Amino acid sequence: MCETPGFVPRQAAGREVKCANPECLVPIFTAPAGKSASKPDESVSAADDDTQAGGKGTLIALMLLVAAGAAGGGFWYFNNIPPKTSEPGITAGNVQSGFGPTDTPAVVSATPPENNPVKAASDVPPKEESDGISIALIRKQAPGLMIAAAQEREDNRSKPFCRQLTAEFFASVGQVDQALAELKQLTQVGPDLPHLHITTLVDLWQHKQGSAPASPGPQLNEAVQRSSNLTATDPFAVDVIQALGCALVASGQTALAETTIQRLWTPGLAQRLRLDQLQCRQSGTFTLSANNTWPVSLDDESNPEPLLIAGLVAAGHSEAALAWARRKTTLSERSELIVAWAVGMKTKAEAAAVEKLSTSLADEDPAIRAVVLARMAFVDAAAKSPTASESITLATQALESCVAPRVVSLGEIKQLYRTAIDDVSRWRLKAQAQADLIGALNLSGQLEKARKLFHDALASARSLGPGRDDIAQRLKSTRSQGNAGLIQQMKSSLELTSDDAALQAGQQYVKKCQEWLTLADQRARYLDQIHRWGIAHGLGSESWKDIRERGLTGDLSIRDPFTSSTLPSFLFLSFQAAGNTNATGLMNQFLPAGLPIDTNEQLRLRTGTALSSGDLQAVVQAVRADSNARRDRDSRFARRRILFELVGIAASSEYPQRALTLVASIRDPRLAIWQEEAYLLLAAQLAANGRHAIAWKYATNGNRKPTERVALITGLLEGLNSLAPQTAPGT
Repeated sequence: MCETPGFVPRQAAGREVKCANPECLVPIFTAPAGKSASKPDESVSAADDDTQAGGKGTLIALMLLVAAGAAGGGFWYFNNIPPKTSEPGITAGNVQSGFGPTDTPAVVSATPPENNPVKAASDVPPKEESDGISIALIRKQAPGLMIAAAQEREDNRSKPFCRQLTAEFFASVGQVDQALAELKQLTQVGPDLPHLHITTLVDLWQHKQGSAPASPGPQLNEAVQRSSNLTATDPFAVDVIQALGCALVASGQTALAETTIQRLWTPGLAQRLRLDQLQCRQSGTFTLSANNTWPVSLDDESNPEPLLIAGLVAAGHSEAALAWARRKTTLSERSELIVAWAVGMKTKAEAAAVEKLSTSLADEDPAIRAVVLARMAFVDAAAKSPTASESITLATQALESCVAPRVVSLGEIKQLYRTAIDDVSRWRLKAQAQADLIGALNLSGQLEKARKLFHDALASARSLGPGRDDIAQRLKSTRSQGNAGLIQQMKSSLELTSDDAALQAGQQYVKKCQEWLTLADQRARYLDQIHRWGIAHGLGSESWKDIRERGLTGDLSIRDPFTSSTLPSFLFLSFQAAGNTNATGLMNQFLPAGLPIDTNEQLRLRTGTALSSGDLQAVVQAVRADSNARRDRDSRFARRRILFELVGIAASSEYPQRALTLVASIRDPRLAIWQEEAYLLLAAQLAANGRHAIAWKYATNGNRKPTERVALITGLLEGLNSLAPQTAPGT
């Protein structure tokens, strides 16, 4: 049961049914018994004492009111259609002049309606322990409660989901018999879901390995077999890549690991969000963070292999992890994996880690060394390590050996035709290293050095290719004149006499323009990411200076397409949130009208403001309004990510109960799976931060549904097993 609407016959109430979506993660669930088949109410409610009052008389009255409203309201709606706006939530005044003073992330209402309040369970800061709830008590009672929840039928969204998490827990602590018993039950309640056994089987295999080098075994072989029918579109595929990929690499089956990853990985929004969830669980943060303590990825692409590398190092297979990273031949791929290996080694804090890192980097390209050392500097600075200053120095020195920036000037047709297109990998890596070092300098209080490096990073990004507007205009002009015009143009520019030779040269010219356009797109993406990273690190003024100089110029040869992106809006919202009215006034004065709005950042700031004031009603209202205004897939996953971020922020605040209330307040049935995932991360974060009593009381409350209870207890146990709430960012 995921987001797929479907009809469930009355006869199926209280019985096991299958979701209509073939790609659903846990499609076997129990249909609700004795409840209305209409769409559940999406209104928010209190976390613990939510009651639904009213009987048949109330229901009939409501139905009559709805019918009357539909009859009387239909005419009004179709005869009073509201005017359309270019962007939801943006008034006409905002479009007239830049972004406008009314485009504010402030909360719409500070007071929730009296008839539908959302209140935190308690806004009293919690004690470390309460009511005798100790870690020992939780560990003792948790397994039995998980098994009992998996056996419940009423309101159990998915019994296979409950059995899967329970089996994974027993396997993770080495209780083999109990894990196998849960797998047997899983086979009975989800016979057509063989892939849900994989992570448990891998854990059981890992438990048998001991300190000896890993080797294949029957449980690992069974896990591989069960993955054969799994597809890349299955939501569980990312989990299988992580678990099975690590085991295969550790056991020397690298070729099989390679083909498994290729078969099961498809970059996408759902896959990326799931990958980030697994990443924050593996790193021990248990929260998806949007703040400047998380390293930026200029490529803005997702790849499961860095997480696999980190998992191998954490499991004691650092040599296999390094060999796996070094199998990559391209600089970009190789650097990404070696960075993951280096951060993993630092997280383990091995005595020989520094020496091993230095030896491993000795033969690498200078660009790779710079990327790795810059990430180490960022990790040290974020952790406030005493070695941060030394790490920053090493990274700065490594950057001196990197390729110098260049100015990409296309010139006339003859020059563009004859200019070779170089490999830009080293400029990409240098820009990435500079971005990480900007974060390290800022976190270390070296703002002046960060400002200078920000402009150096922009220069590295501009070394990738020409400005997008320039090459796009050339390509458009060439295509618009047709073959005849192209032939004449080539004859004139290249001094050719033959039509055939001119046509062939023209085709090569168009192909080269297309290649330059690809690099121009990369340049634009890198510039956008560096700007956003710099803004997050207090360099908004430097960003605005660059946007004015390079985004508003009429010179196509140097202009960057900032005004066609949401970057100016992101900067405007940042200034506005900081109360910098002078900066927002200048932006409205110089920017053209009708620029695209960064609605994701707008929603993030609006909900963050509401959350900090404890107005959870406003948080849910803002998310719901955005959901009604933006229905595309990108926006849907952006909202889910923002909700994960908000839950993590609330959990680490002085009032962690707000996080539990917030998750409970999301009553949209399409977000049922998200809700369980949020509960798992939330409970783990609370436990890792010493607030396990709050999560335990909430999880064991009689109002919790079976799937919610299992998810909460799983998170609790996972958080208690973590060594620290955050050992090193960016792992």
